[in-house]
This record gives sequence, structure tokens and C-alpha cells, in this order.
Amino acid sequence: MRLFTAKGSASSLPQPFPAESGVFILSERYSISRMKQVNVFLFLAASTIVEAAKVHTLDSAIRSIYVGAGGQSEVSYRPSEEDIQYVLSHAREGGDGLSRIEVSRIRAKDPVTGEEFDDVFVNESFAEGRSICQDESENFTPSVAVLETARRLRDSEHGLLLAAAVSAYVDLAEYFGQEIYHMEAPVGSEEPMAEPQKTLVERLSQDWSEQLNAVLAGSGRTPCPNTAEWLLFCMKKTTCLLERAAEGDPHGITPGRMATYLEVAKEVEDHFEEFAIQAQMGLPHMPDLCEGEEQSTEMPAVLMQLKAESGAGQRLGRAVGAVVHTLRASQRTAQALEDHSRLHLLESSFFTHTWKKACELIGCKTSSFVDIMDASAGHTAELVDVNASWHAVKTHHVAFMQFRTSVWKAMNASNAFHENFTSFIYEPGRAHGAKRTDPIYKEAGDVLSTALALRRNNDNGKGIKRSGWWCFSWRASATGAYGKKFPKPESVWGVVAGFKMITGSTASLTYLMSGKKPTVDLKTSVGLTIGYVPQLSSVAGVRAGVSVGGTVALGADSFKMSISLGLGMSAATGLVHHSFCGGPQSIPTPIGDIKCGGSVAASFTLFCKSFDFLSGDNSASMDDPCATGSKVHVQNHRRRRRWHYDMPGQSRTVEAKAEYCRERCNKVSGCAHYSYWKNGGCHLQNWDSHTEKKNDAKTGSPICCAMGQTRFEYEGGHRRRRNLDMPGRERSTEDVMEKCQQRCQRVNGCHHFTYWTNGGCHLSGAGAVAKPDSSRRRPTVAGKPHCDES
Repeated sequence: MRLFTAKGSASSLPQPFPAESGVFILSERYSISRMKQVNVFLFLAASTIVEAAKVHTLDSAIRSIYVGAGGQSEVSYRPSEEDIQYVLSHAREGGDGLSRIEVSRIRAKDPVTGEEFDDVFVNESFAEGRSICQDESENFTPSVAVLETARRLRDSEHGLLLAAAVSAYVDLAEYFGQEIYHMEAPVGSEEPMAEPQKTLVERLSQDWSEQLNAVLAGSGRTPCPNTAEWLLFCMKKTTCLLERAAEGDPHGITPGRMATYLEVAKEVEDHFEEFAIQAQMGLPHMPDLCEGEEQSTEMPAVLMQLKAESGAGQRLGRAVGAVVHTLRASQRTAQALEDHSRLHLLESSFFTHTWKKACELIGCKTSSFVDIMDASAGHTAELVDVNASWHAVKTHHVAFMQFRTSVWKAMNASNAFHENFTSFIYEPGRAHGAKRTDPIYKEAGDVLSTALALRRNNDNGKGIKRSGWWCFSWRASATGAYGKKFPKPESVWGVVAGFKMITGSTASLTYLMSGKKPTVDLKTSVGLTIGYVPQLSSVAGVRAGVSVGGTVALGADSFKMSISLGLGMSAATGLVHHSFCGGPQSIPTPIGDIKCGGSVAASFTLFCKSFDFLSGDNSASMDDPCATGSKVHVQNHRRRRRWHYDMPGQSRTVEAKAEYCRERCNKVSGCAHYSYWKNGGCHLQNWDSHTEKKNDAKTGSPICCAMGQTRFEYEGGHRRRRNLDMPGRERSTEDVMEKCQQRCQRVNGCHHFTYWTNGGCHLSGAGAVAKPDSSRRRPTVAGKPHCDES
């Protein structure tokens, strides 16, 4: 779909989020008969109206929606014949990365007056690919192939280093997002939720640091200190080791897994400097180049290596040959955009001439920034498919990252560049390349996550919890959408919401946004940017922050959404044709006017979460380390009764945290267990009870003396396997943490126990030491055999 812009027009339009990207998009289906849920869409942006409101994953946003929803508007919208013809002209078959758009003229009826009028029904769909966050089931069970590959990586020191590094980088990127973009702070706050702490960086890096130093020690090299000041240095050491391993073991450290590694590492590297300033750290230790890297960065050396590889076969030769031209175009782009004071002198035809040859080879439009990014990402997949060398994949991927970074910096630094190249920046791409890279990133995430799970003694690989699971993917998109910024249009820090109709009629979208009942079912896309959202003087501007989006399904009994999170960049321009957004240019609503505009965005998604809007259930881990997840205690009644979750004399209460439910149990005589649901439901049980599986709940005892995210292990064990068990003992499986603690009480010499949420129970003696374990996928809890021990 072509994007129309008003070049150079001044606008206070807040940046709407891209609606065609699987990374950012939140799609909602609405039922006409359920107006309470319908109003949710209207007030999605209202989740950030209240300045005290916080945006976490989206759970708190939705809770505030129900509180704030209300109010009606008498706005009525009738599309003109010109509007109808404009929308009809955008029908297309789709394919080659483009969505299919079906458009038809319909007769609609005003729900208030009953008057009939001409309207347009639009249905946009994608025939190929889908969001990797939409996989059903709460658990991830690896395939046989994934398990076999993961076991090989687990038994390889470089394979474990790759998995541990990616895991640490994801955790660090999320933490940097919270500190730099104020993700959990009150909306509009100029300060983050908590002061940045470099000690937390060290804790999140612990597992990776141990594996890195084990590999370095094996080759007689100096260990890398696990301090925040040495973070970039140790990351470079890791990259050098993995690149050499990729050349020697291309079937284990594959180019696809290494490309994933580079993307995740870039998220940390791009945001570390700002974090270091906020944390008032000392000067970071800058990394050295890898062995031989200085020579390989020179253009003649690169050309010689690529030329030698390009003669291997027709398809391989063509793919590798294209790398030479993408490298040249990226380097020329970076050089031209480096001096921000001269960007206003750049000719409008610069990108067309610079990228002409490269786009002929990788299949992109020289007139579209988004399409060049998308095609470049897709060419990474092409190089992986033809089994190109890691050198070729790395050269292309680094050039791709260099190109997109230089353009974003230029957009942020110069109003003139943003205005002069509006058509280049905001012309939509075809989203074909990103769909090719999704399987590569998904394979890397599945294999590396499984390798870590196997290392943590989940040897059968079954039932790995999906909540918070990595869902790596890259997206770039440009679109038109309705947008609004909170808490105020002039805010520098806050939230920008954007949404667009995917299926439905233009009038129905207007009714919905203005608080009325829509005339037909609607499917819309919604996304949020949380963070730095300033206005530039003459255009809507460039934003940087945490990107939130996903999919939502609304039915009679459920309203569930999966969301994805990533650190990304986005920008907004002036007005686009209002029919492109699916309604009028501006819609008065109970939360203020919402305007139609154009936007462009790019992000590498890191992980997925999910929650239920109606019940409040979510996949974020609950507090109380002593509780066992996915299980509840049930009273042993002969007959099933309505209160079978409650001991005699007690009933359900609602508590904000599992910890509060545990405290309630501790105050009630005879309470032996509590069961806590993610929607806040708290039930108490006595000794006459048993456990049952329940995915959205957890159970625990009234007293908790264990430590969360901690394990006990013996020093000096095998580098590839942690030594968790005391002599003569091995791992057992226990239903709940208390049984693991009781096992420790029965064994002579047991001083500590470590319990995994998958049931794994390990006992250790006096010689074991406590180690931090920051894993989200298999969190641990550890403690002593008796709570009264000091």
C-alpha cells in the first residue's frame, strides 16, 4: 500500500505505531454483543492517560483501561464518495511479502439514527508467514531434531558459551530498556523506576561470565572480569571466540545462530553507553580487535575473500557477490551521513544511485528505506540457505546494521534530512525478507534455549515453560495509523500509541473509537512505544524506546493476548490521506482528538509474554520463591463442592501478591498450604489436601525461608556440567519445594537443597557455595533443611 505524505508540513501529530509488522502489532477481534470488551480498544491508549499509571508488559495498562473506560461521543462519520473511491483503489492480490487487501462497497446503518449510507469494508490479510509469538500452548516441547542439536551444543564448550551469552544479552537488554526508557516508571516520568545499578549487570552476566572464563582457562588465557566496566570487553572476547568456532564448526555454531547472536549483542552494545552514564560508572574498558580483524576490515581484503568464495556455484556465487555491493552501498551511506552538519546538502537522488546495483541483486526498492532494510535482512537468510561462509554472512550482516544505524542517526540529528527524504523514509516495504529470517531466528532461539534447559538437568527436554520464551525476529515497516501521545502532546518521556483497521468498515472504526457500538466486527492493529518520544520543531520526530505489540483474541469467555518486546527506533511524519488509516483525518474521542499520520519503525524482538485481559492471568513470574508453579492444593472432599479449594471456614480473597496470600495462611490456624492464582485469587488449604496441576496458579507453605534465583553447587566441577549433588546422591523429582526440603532433612550431611520449577531436587553438603541463577525459563529456589537454621 502506497504511503502518501505532506512533505515538509508542520505537525504536532504523535507517532503512530506501524501496523503491518508482526513484531509490533497487537491485533484485536471484537464481538458486537460484548460492549465492555469493545470499549477496551477505544481506551487502549487511555491506559497511559493517568500520570501515575505504569506500563509493565501491558498487564497494568489493561487493568487501568477497565477503570478508565466510559463516556460516549455523538460524533458521526460518513465517508465521502472521494474517500470511498480512494479506498477501493487500494485493493490488491498480495504476495511477494505484500498483504492481500479486499475492498468492497457496502450499505451501513447509523446505530443511533437508523439512517443508511454508503461505506467501505476492508479486509487485509497475509498469505505467508505469521508471528512466531502466536504459537499455542503454555509449554514448549522441543522436537527430536532440536533436542539432538541442543545436546551437541550442551556438550560443546563454545555451544554453551553461545547459549549463555545470548541468554545474558537478552536479560541485559531488558534491564537497559527499563532504566533508559523508563519502562516501569509512571508515564511521563523523567526518571526511571529505580536507580541503575551496575551490580545488577554483574548478576545478570554471571552464568555467561563463568562459561566465558571456563573457555578462556581451557586455552591458557587470562579470565575476563565480571564487572560492568568490563562488559563490552568481555562481549568482544566472546564474539572473537565464537567467530573462530563458527569457522571450525559450521554445523554447531551455524551462520544463522551467529547472525542471531550479533543482533542480540547489538541491542546491548547500542544501549550500554547511555546506561553507563546514568549509572555513573567509570570509564569502560574498550575491547581489542579479534586476531586478524584489523586486516579483514580493509576493503581489498574483504573483496579478495568474497571473490574467492563467489566462484563456488551459481546461486552461492550470486549471493556472495551481492555482499560486495551491499557492503559498498552501506559504507558509502555511512560516510555520506557521518557529518550531520552537511545533511541538508545531500541530493534527493543519493540513495537511488548508491543502492541501485545492490538492490538489483538482493531485490529491493531504492526508493524505500524500509524495503532496503527488509531485503537486506532477507539476504542474510539467502546466505544461510546457500551455506555461505561465516565471513560472508558476517560481512553482509554488519553492513546491514551499519546502514540502518547511520540513517536513524541522521534522522535524529537533522530536521532537514528528515524532511528532504520523507518519501524515502516512509515509503512502505514488502515485508518479504523478514519472513525469511523468522525461521532462522526461531531455530536459534529454540536450540539455544533447549541447550540451557538441558544443562540445568532437564535432560528429557519436555515441558519447557514457554512464558517469557525468546521469540527473536526482525521487523521494519512503514504505514499510516491513528496515533496519540501520553501524558501530553509536548511530553518528552511517555507513551505513543498507534492503531489501524485491518478488517471492518470505516464508519465502524469511527464509532468504536468514539465510544459507540460498531456496526460490524472489527480487527485492528495496535502498538505502543514506551520511552523517549520527543517532538521535533517541524515534523513529528524520531522516537527510541521499548516496542510493545502482539495479538489479541476476544471471545465469549476469554480475551487473551501474546505480546512481544524489543528495543527499537521509530519515527513519524506529517499527514497521510485519512482513508489510509480507515476513517476521517481526526476523530474526537473521550480521550481527546486522535489523528491519522504516517510512521516508520524497526526493531529486533527479544522475547514474548502472554496474559488474559479478563482474568488478569499473565505469564510474568509471581513472587514468593518458595511457591511451586503450575500446581495448586485441593481439599480432600468426598464430593466436589464449590469451595473445594478452601479449607473449612475460609473462602477466596483477592491479594496483590503471592507473598500476601502466604502471610494470610500464616495467620490462619491449621493452614498448611496456600494456592494463588495470577488474577489475585487466594485460597487456603489444611493438611487434608492434595496437589493438582493448574497452569495459571502456584502453591506454597505458610513459611518461606528459601532464597529465589539461587542454586548451591560445588566449586571445581566439570566445566560443562555443574556439580549440584553431594556424594552418593543424585537428582530426584519432587512435586513441590517443601518435599525437596524434607528430603534434605532425612539425609545425613545435607546442608542445602536446590529446587527447580520443573521438579528437579538436588542436595548438597557443607562444601557447596551459593550461586546466583537469573534464568526466567527455569527459575531456582534454594535453602537449608530447617527454617530456624542461621
